[in-house]
Amino acid sequence: MKPLVSIIIPTYNRVHLIGETLESVLSQTYQNWECMVVDDGSTDYTDELMEFYCNKDNRIKYHHRPANRPKGANACRNYGFELSKGEFIQFLDSDDLISKEKLYGQLEIFKSDADVELSFCAWYYFRLNSTDYRDYGVFKSLHKCTTPKKLFDFLGNKSTFLVPHVYLTKRSLLQRSGLWNEYLTINQDGEFFSRVLCFATKIKFSDKSKAFYRQNLGVETLSTLNSDKKIKDAIRSWRLIEKYHNMRYANGTMPYIRNGKEALFQSLLKIKTEEIDLNKDFFAYEIRQNKFKSKAVKKINELRNCFGNFVKKINVLNIFDKR
Repeated sequence: MKPLVSIIIPTYNRVHLIGETLESVLSQTYQNWECMVVDDGSTDYTDELMEFYCNKDNRIKYHHRPANRPKGANACRNYGFELSKGEFIQFLDSDDLISKEKLYGQLEIFKSDADVELSFCAWYYFRLNSTDYRDYGVFKSLHKCTTPKKLFDFLGNKSTFLVPHVYLTKRSLLQRSGLWNEYLTINQDGEFFSRVLCFATKIKFSDKSKAFYRQNLGVETLSTLNSDKKIKDAIRSWRLIEKYHNMRYANGTMPYIRNGKEALFQSLLKIKTEEIDLNKDFFAYEIRQNKFKSKAVKKINELRNCFGNFVKKINVLNIFDKR
């Protein structure tokens, strides 16, 4: 019997986009799936649209986040997981798309190797109202990432990331790693999939599957550090990620961790340096590196000034010589 895949989609006021997402689900060549859409309290016409899709295909189920659960996509994902029955789990946001072969290609991998717990694929981005799919040209070597450590190193060395819907995971892996952190307001997917990968043993890339990520240009995204809560949660998320890596690999200096912390550190330098002071233990390496760079820049500027003054003196002497 073919295994059941549970596709879990949180949504909030995406009535203008979720239909396209659901059409990409309906177009799957692999047919044994259920789709759990969990609404986070939409105030548009999501209810009416979802009634249409539930009537169109009874594999699509529509639920509302219970009032006693925290607001946010994470709580919706966890609630969808609790309601789901699939052996495999596919998370998908309500404005993104998956290729027709997404589930089939990755399930073939699980079928051929029972030890694989997670499959992933390349992803492509597209603009809000476009079907011009493009990649960043860095995913050609993803097939070499046969262990979580190799994948982390690849992402760190390439300074890139994978979007959540590239993954298809065994339910048993998520039961070991734990579900989404419902209290993080930023970098939720980074924290979650870092944890999942740290619990995984064998992973494998699917070249038949593709994920499509919608870039909403000009629209404020959840990744913006625009509040004290998000700033604190961003730091908290990377503290957790570093903790998972140290527990699994005993190596917090790997490129993936270094790049993530450095990017966060540089952002905090621009918007809220006091948070760096409050987290000196966590940013110890970045603080030292920043001081070193500052001293180096200061010395370079001093040398430039000295060289400039020297050139001025030479020019003055040349003037007198001409006279």
